[in-house]
Amino acid sequence: MRKWSPVSGVELHEKLYAPGTELASHSHEHATLILVLDGGFREDCAGEEIARSPGQLRVMPPGFPHANRYGRQGAQCFVVELYDAWLDQGADRVRSVDRVANFARRVPQSVIAQRIWEDFRVMDDAASLSVEGLLLETLGLILRQESDRAPARLPHWLRDARDRLHEEFVCPPRIGELAEQAEVHPGHLHRAFRRHFGCTPGDYVRARRIAFARGALLESDEPIASIAQRAGFSDQAHFTRCFRAATGLPPGVFRQRGGLG
Repeated sequence: MRKWSPVSGVELHEKLYAPGTELASHSHEHATLILVLDGGFREDCAGEEIARSPGQLRVMPPGFPHANRYGRQGAQCFVVELYDAWLDQGADRVRSVDRVANFARRVPQSVIAQRIWEDFRVMDDAASLSVEGLLLETLGLILRQESDRAPARLPHWLRDARDRLHEEFVCPPRIGELAEQAEVHPGHLHRAFRRHFGCTPGDYVRARRIAFARGALLESDEPIASIAQRAGFSDQAHFTRCFRAATGLPPGVFRQRGGLG
């Protein structure tokens, strides 16, 4: 079972349940978000039996009793555990997970949870930045604190946040730091960034790193490992995976072909 803690107080992991598994009544120590990835199961919550299927998101407060029965296909789930130390950083975080909530497939909360799972599969520092923001956005949506309408003009504080990410892409600031500088809520900053720029701050940083690396590959004979390091990637293998995903070519071939696919 893979585990990852992208930020202190948050733990992500996948769980596989064999066909026919039954879990007696139990509860979780921490507030938990559960996204069903594959398969399905039936959950008994306070005497009510609910069917769980792929794409559904479940928010579970700590200490809430429930029992699970897994069907013939078993199930694969993505689990996000939110520790008190992280939730206590904002009253809105606590309130968003103080009761059971269910979200159907394709609603915004479930779609964002899917994005968090996709970042979990990457596990780089840009993904870490993205996960924190997506979590804050999810909790904000659960509370329905703000309208989905985007302002007509780009706020100056959001432009400043983008410009800082653009300049500091090698070692980017965290969402909380950007929000503190902008004097806005972190979840609000993340939602506004996505609405205006069409990507998360983590996506923006990753694209900025790739753009820097493309230029360095075409304009110099610098070793690829050195370019990867200067662009902010953890190692050359990680750089190669991300570069191929973005351009369709590994860095060496991209350089040999002069950037032509």
